[in-house]
Amino acid sequence: MARGLDKHTLADLTVNFVPLVIMALFGGLFLLYSPWGRLGLASAIQFGLLVVLGVLLLWVSLKSGAAVADGDPDADAE
Repeated sequence: MARGLDKHTLADLTVNFVPLVIMALFGGLFLLYSPWGRLGLASAIQFGLLVVLGVLLLWVSLKSGAAVADGDPDADAE
């Protein structure tokens, strides 16, 4: 059974949440201030890649969090 999100699980998932925060920060900055101007298709591809990779990383984080939470509780004792 799943133990839920305890301290150890959240510490393991921090490795995935930090890049998500960085991607969101830079994506937001590029939305607010576009240093090269709006490039139409190129900007759409850029933001599309950010969204797809962000969703993929979030999905992987949730799956790995579930795997860590369902793991053997005695494995930490080794």
